[in-house]
Amino acid sequence: MKKSTKLALGIAAVLPFASATSFAATATSLGSTTNTDLTVKAHVVASCHLDTPTALDFGAINADTKNSVDGQTTISVNNCYTVNNQNPSLYIATGAGSTNTYQMTDSAGNVINYGLFSDASHTASKELTPYNASDATGKVIPISNGVGSATIYGQIPAGQDFSGFAGQSFSQTVHVQVEF
Repeated sequence: MKKSTKLALGIAAVLPFASATSFAATATSLGSTTNTDLTVKAHVVASCHLDTPTALDFGAINADTKNSVDGQTTISVNNCYTVNNQNPSLYIATGAGSTNTYQMTDSAGNVINYGLFSDASHTASKELTPYNASDATGKVIPISNGVGSATIYGQIPAGQDFSGFAGQSFSQTVHVQVEF
């Protein structure tokens, strides 16, 4: 075993010398050169990561209520760096089209209408729309050091009849879109 170890070391010591000699001989035998320029490029694109929002939960609603019910949630972004440091805009979509249908349903298909708004006034002109709507209404998300958040205000309007919905749970999944 000692003999094979010495033999392996002897070969390893000869190989680097032989390799260096081979490369040196090749480099000196070329004799001619040519030159050109190489352009090195990079393009930095805008990026913005949308955090998973907490559900907007209107909570327990009494079956006999005729009043409006309000709720809110916060939508946050991080690592958000935009062209010219513009603040991104938040949009909500309930489907693939350019209009929203804000309707929560239960397992039996019963419906509770609601709205999502950019401010607490709940006015129709502040209702959030999809990005692709011709008259898109979004909410600006102020950004500082790549991080920002915006509050979304929900309202179940007054006057709906919940008397037949006791014990039922309602929900709708909407799509949050951020333009940056």
